[in-house]
Amino acid sequence: MHITHVNHASLWLTNGVGNIVTDPWIDADAFLGWTQHPRPFPDIISRLRDLPANERLVLISHGHDDHMDDKAINKYFAGSTILIPKYKSPGLLLRTKRLATANVIEVDETGFEWRNFKFRAYVNPEYTGDDAIITIASADKFVVHANDNWHVQPNFILDAIKADARSYDQKRVAWLAQVGIAGSFPIFYPQYDVTEKTLIVQSHLKRMLDAGIINAMATGAGWFYAYANQSKFLNSSNFDYRRDEWIQELMEAVRPKVPLKIGQLFPGNKIFNINFPMKSFPLTKDVTGLELSFNENLKSRIESLASECNDYLRTRLRDSKFGKYVSFISGDIDTIPKELDADLVIVSKPEVWEKVLTKEANLECMTIGGMGLLYKGEKDESVREIHIQMTNFAYKFQNRKT
Repeated sequence: MHITHVNHASLWLTNGVGNIVTDPWIDADAFLGWTQHPRPFPDIISRLRDLPANERLVLISHGHDDHMDDKAINKYFAGSTILIPKYKSPGLLLRTKRLATANVIEVDETGFEWRNFKFRAYVNPEYTGDDAIITIASADKFVVHANDNWHVQPNFILDAIKADARSYDQKRVAWLAQVGIAGSFPIFYPQYDVTEKTLIVQSHLKRMLDAGIINAMATGAGWFYAYANQSKFLNSSNFDYRRDEWIQELMEAVRPKVPLKIGQLFPGNKIFNINFPMKSFPLTKDVTGLELSFNENLKSRIESLASECNDYLRTRLRDSKFGKYVSFISGDIDTIPKELDADLVIVSKPEVWEKVLTKEANLECMTIGGMGLLYKGEKDESVREIHIQMTNFAYKFQNRKT
């Protein structure tokens, strides 16, 4: 099996009779505020596009924009079999069925075989119910496509993967997982100064790298690769996020201490190749502005959305000390709110709110995509649970027919 990194969490795996493309993100911006950075090489996309459709399988780990580019799948990979994990929620299955022109197949831990590839999918119930770790095995190599599942995994998942990987030489087993910021925190939280943001981000990168190495070693892998981090925010910030340098520095520090080959991937890199060239890319640029008119009653519509979101959050969470969990504000994103009367206050431009209200975009464009600023009612308090449940609400709202 030969494996090439396309970009972000996208890989091209081929064994001579079949070709797999994982988590394609090629054209569209994700969460309204991310773009691919670096972008995939055009010649790799062209070669993938020109493959016979019946020899190509598109593997989608979960439905986030940076792992599932719907338009690109239709544009480049029409007619391909689509493989997804089997989730309790039918959302991803329904979405891929609307998209597909060929078979959509669900896979779980019992496995699925296609053109001499073997797949299994594992869902960590302690983390999320709509993301999965997928193993891909061929006659000679074994790859763990963990994508955003960077956390240390429970023993039942690690033991199951280790049992399958045991029949391969260690140097033929690789664990690939995210090492990189996948949200607006702390970059678009103005309450934190640059020094605080730097320390938070570097600490987070270290936790992700350490967890990935623990998972790789627990399953008998000989390689650990960092990926699923190649995006940049379209909105500018005052933060110099030197992602690639910092990851490289962390790897250099840990490399002599672990019995693994480790490196971060860039487009065109070959998996199971000891050469890890370090590259660096600037990660912010100014956005020119979104061209969109909006209703005069936008303020009341946003307040109505916040009220509905708070009602949902009250059914899922403990009482808020501020009386409400979230507050939404439309206006200049450089203006600090006069009062922080909620656990989480989100400020964004009118044109962004209009896209959310018309369901063209999801609330995650602000919480993840950096298309607004976020303030915590109490700076040192965690709002993780609010983010999780607000995301659940956001997708329910976006998928509502009326």
